[in-house]
Amino acid sequence: MRINPYLIILLLFSCALLAQTTNKATDESSDSEKTTDEIAKPESSFEQIKLERLKRIRSELVELQSKIYGIRKRLKEDDLDMVSKIQADSKLAALEQEYMQKRFSFIETITEINLKEEKKKAQKADFLADIQQILQPAMNSFKQLSERPRQIQDLQEDALYVNTRLEDAKTALKKINNYIKNNPDKSLSKKLKDSKKTIEKMIKELEIDKEDLTFKIRKIEKDQEPFISTFSKLILDFFKTKGLNLFLAFTVFIGVFWGFRLSQPRIISIILFRINRSDKKEMYQWIARPIRVLYNVFSIVLAFFLGIITLYALNDWVLVTFILFTLAALIWSSKQYLPAFLEQSKIVLNLGAIREGERVLFNGIPWQIKSLGYYCHLYNPVLSGGFMRVSTKELLNLTSRRIIDKEPWFPTKTGDWVEVNSLFGQVILQSPENVIIKQLGDEKTIIASNDFYSKSPTNLSNGYSIEFQFGVDYMHQKILFDELIPNFIKEISEAINKKHAEFSENFGELTIEFLQAGASSLDLRFFLRCDGSIAGKKKLLMRSIQAEFVKVCNRHHYVIPFNQLTVHMAATDGKA
Repeated sequence: MRINPYLIILLLFSCALLAQTTNKATDESSDSEKTTDEIAKPESSFEQIKLERLKRIRSELVELQSKIYGIRKRLKEDDLDMVSKIQADSKLAALEQEYMQKRFSFIETITEINLKEEKKKAQKADFLADIQQILQPAMNSFKQLSERPRQIQDLQEDALYVNTRLEDAKTALKKINNYIKNNPDKSLSKKLKDSKKTIEKMIKELEIDKEDLTFKIRKIEKDQEPFISTFSKLILDFFKTKGLNLFLAFTVFIGVFWGFRLSQPRIISIILFRINRSDKKEMYQWIARPIRVLYNVFSIVLAFFLGIITLYALNDWVLVTFILFTLAALIWSSKQYLPAFLEQSKIVLNLGAIREGERVLFNGIPWQIKSLGYYCHLYNPVLSGGFMRVSTKELLNLTSRRIIDKEPWFPTKTGDWVEVNSLFGQVILQSPENVIIKQLGDEKTIIASNDFYSKSPTNLSNGYSIEFQFGVDYMHQKILFDELIPNFIKEISEAINKKHAEFSENFGELTIEFLQAGASSLDLRFFLRCDGSIAGKKKLLMRSIQAEFVKVCNRHHYVIPFNQLTVHMAATDGKA
């Protein structure tokens, strides 16, 4: 039964929406779950600091309430002038604000929940603010792992600053006390007492700040979990939330892309229906490749868009932001490669100098272009491993042509006997890189394939001939045509068929004829056509036939000449 791809896409979207609901329910339940370890009894030192802090804040609240009551009572008096009334109202407002802050501090100390945080006012947005707002969810997720260590570090720095000021204040108080004791000058007595009160007030405030900072540090340290536990929790949360969302988005992407790939033959055939039925089909065949490429690009873009929509439906802005910014960065960084990309796109669309299904010379070897893309597939049927995947940019400067019927793809095949310059042997391997030739003595010679192709090797396995010239002396000039040549033809032919009877069926035309009148001999031409199945015997047959020529000469006393140099001396004064 054939699976409908559109039904699969619908099911994937349903799963995504279901996962969104599940994520919300999981978040709500995870907030309410507390393990026994998390509700464990706090340390006694922290509870002691907490109790002392509550007592101090309570006394401060009582003191502030008393001051507020006194100012309100004073405002009801009729003898206050306008200036005093305004000052009293201002001081009352400040005390009431401080009183409310102390109340919230008291509540926060007990409940460990800050209730006095106010909603931030909206600010005028600009481009940088918008970018920061978009990236904020992602940055918050990355900063979550180091949030508590950074808080502790900030509080410790503040505590160090407060301790330094507190020590300085205590030192200053000690020096003022010594000064008052050693200098009983009544004119400075009032100012010294005021300065002493100021320092004592500062010391009290610094001690309160120190106590608050110590409380906050102990609070964070009490709630802090081990690093491994925190890291494991983050990993688990990732797989439960963002990992699941990413998996669903990737599944939608793969499902949509796979569905379009399955439907490609049918949809492309519908688009090209009129062209395929046209009488001039070859004229419009060039448009088929661009349509297929555009279809694949459209399927990838649509699958990516639906994957992003899935993350949007799951309300996962961190992944949406990360993916979109990564994509934008890749596009922006690759803008310098746009011209080369356009040239490669011509090849991908089958509109460049090389075309699909044609013949191209790549690295000095002919190849058939099986398919075009950003990685092209080249094929040579007679090479071992003759299938290559090549980047499009390596083919930019090449041209292709149509394939001719029965055109060879390589000079030889594995097992053929060849002659390359002075090298004679059998091809035992030919690949896109090397050709290995085994010689008669089992020596193996390795030649680069493109170098082998450029040397125009002679393939003997398709048939060959044995041809050489043989000279006889000029003294046989009179019997050359009537006696000498007929004797050679008869006796050489009989000797070959007798000596090499197993190859007699592989011999073809045999010819011995006059070639030329040389400088020192009358030259004869020997020619024997042989079948390619005995190509490996060529050297043996040539030696054997030349030996038979010598034997015929010995039997009939034919003289085999050698190169001679005749020197003529000119006569001088009648003397030779």
